[in-house]
Amino acid sequence: MRNARRRPRNGRVAKPVPPRRRHVQPLLSDNHGDNGSLSAGNGKVTRGHRHGNGKRLDGDSHIFVAVRPRPLTTQELAKGSWACVEVRQNRVSLQDPRDLVSKDPLHRTRATHFELDAVFPPEADQGRVFEATSSRIIRSIINGKNGTIFAYGATGSGKTYTMAGTATNPGLIPTMVSRLLDRLRHDGIPFRIKVSYLEIYNETMRDLLGGREERSIVLREHPTKGVMIMGCRTEFVSTADQVYRFIHQGDQVRATDSHSLNDKSSRSHAIFQMRIIIGNRKTPVKLSLIDLAGSERAKKNENG
Repeated sequence: MRNARRRPRNGRVAKPVPPRRRHVQPLLSDNHGDNGSLSAGNGKVTRGHRHGNGKRLDGDSHIFVAVRPRPLTTQELAKGSWACVEVRQNRVSLQDPRDLVSKDPLHRTRATHFELDAVFPPEADQGRVFEATSSRIIRSIINGKNGTIFAYGATGSGKTYTMAGTATNPGLIPTMVSRLLDRLRHDGIPFRIKVSYLEIYNETMRDLLGGREERSIVLREHPTKGVMIMGCRTEFVSTADQVYRFIHQGDQVRATDSHSLNDKSSRSHAIFQMRIIIGNRKTPVKLSLIDLAGSERAKKNENG
């Protein structure tokens, strides 16, 4: 019996469905929408294609995607590991180890290339990353647009370092807070700020400003304000030091764990949100600063 395409009842040959392209989540994002949701669109990344370029999603929304590979660890260098990620301008190339050992003169490289809005070498300092990726959000906040910054990657890839940094090399969160408050005061703009800090761990939300106290936190959809978090403690702040104190307070009770990839790893998604009322506006602007847990499966890090 000959192989033949199956024909539907209308007599037309059905076209095969093309395979779906791979999707990745953006690493750094600024969402300038007015709905107050914490959102970031899925960007399509395929071999030799571009992603990002401050892509406009609608009239008021943009997504900015950047990558900074981490350097090799001491243990990796001792094992003779090599960096498979190459950075050139706004392009990231993932090298295939088979390209190094092939002796075939007609060998075709298996490297995969990605073009993004910004790409930094591993040694790029925190200030450079902030200026290129997040400083633009300050102007948007003052103009009444919401903003979101988050880091995405596997455990040990440098997410918390990028977002929080250290005392001598602050990350995006402390730099954004201090720069935003300085700008508001410099321009003589009156403001009021309330902050909240929560984590999502094992599909459960927990208030990090509530200490060890277990408080019920639920999501509710308001007919005009959109999705709202109910039951989360909020605190008024007026200085950067007050903001840092509440972040430090929440970090003390955040879920962490130790495994083969990191001695002290954040195992939860943490969302620090600032609700800013600027001037005589009635609707607050939301600035959400998010530190995500590792994106790999528990089996990968030999834990769980």
